[in-house]
Amino acid sequence: MKKNRVRSWLPGLLVAFLLLAAMSAQAAQSTSETTVNAKLPPQMTIQKPDSIKIAYTKPPETATQDCSIVVSSNIPWKLSLKASNEGYMKSGKESLDKPLQVRYIEMHSDKAITLSDKYKLYRMGNMGYNDLPTRFLQQFSKSDKPGNYKINIYYKLEPNF
Repeated sequence: MKKNRVRSWLPGLLVAFLLLAAMSAQAAQSTSETTVNAKLPPQMTIQKPDSIKIAYTKPPETATQDCSIVVSSNIPWKLSLKASNEGYMKSGKESLDKPLQVRYIEMHSDKAITLSDKYKLYRMGNMGYNDLPTRFLQQFSKSDKPGNYKINIYYKLEPNF
């Protein structure tokens, strides 16, 4: 009879042992978390031609040269331009009669900005890669003297919030 008694409580003991083992396995587990942070600062870059050559035309025609200015940015931006010599190309002490102009080449745009020694808004844009087809324009007059005329263009790219 003792064997039967032992056999009758043995399954119960086995179930209790398995429950105790499962509970101790759960008690040995713990959870935790880690927060990962990353800071991405505003990034803006501009690609522009190193030099631009405008070919002479007969006065009073306007000589043009097309190029591309590329702005890449992860924030909205604005691009302003200014020029040396108050916007006039110079050769030594001589200046051309008309200031240099810049135009964004767009199907429905005929608006050009006249460069000066003050920054003027040229274009604004959104995040991403922005190709700005650009035309530099110089009108020559009959009173312009021969020479090798030059001007420096300055670009200011800044956030547009």
